[in-house]
Amino acid sequence: FFGITTTGRRFAYIVDISGSMEGSRLERAKEELRKSIRGLPDYAKFLVVFYNSDVVVPPDQETWQTARTSNVRRFIRWLDKLIAEKGTQPFPAFSRGFAEQERPDVIFFMTDGEITSMRPDQVSAMNRGGLSTVINTIAFGDKSSQDLLKQIAQDSGGVYRFVSVRGRP
Repeated sequence: FFGITTTGRRFAYIVDISGSMEGSRLERAKEELRKSIRGLPDYAKFLVVFYNSDVVVPPDQETWQTARTSNVRRFIRWLDKLIAEKGTQPFPAFSRGFAEQERPDVIFFMTDGEITSMRPDQVSAMNRGGLSTVINTIAFGDKSSQDLLKQIAQDSGGVYRFVSVRGRP
């Protein structure tokens, strides 16, 4: 996802769809998400949680979906209609991602703006107990939350990446 590769069986994506993502930013995020999910082996499971001021989950994704072709196609059809709006509140999306009985092996967390409603220690607290989830973080076109994202990635053994809006990762 945005050039970050990793291993696992359960992949969660927490993706910003706030108003600042409108237009080409959202289209680029959708493109990367399509590519990443299509690239999963069919035995892998995925969960996608979008956030703005609310948590937005695809209607048929009440729990993990296997990356079989039919599930991926259904998700992509829904994804194509997704719009960007509202504010940037990712903490409830993390809560939703960690609420699954089977924890994610990997989380990809992407934002394009400043996050003031969440601290790294809050994410670390959710990531305790049992096997820790690796959290890879992506600052998409805006480094204003770089310190937060770097700390979340470091605390979980993940990777931080800045991605230019114009260029490729």
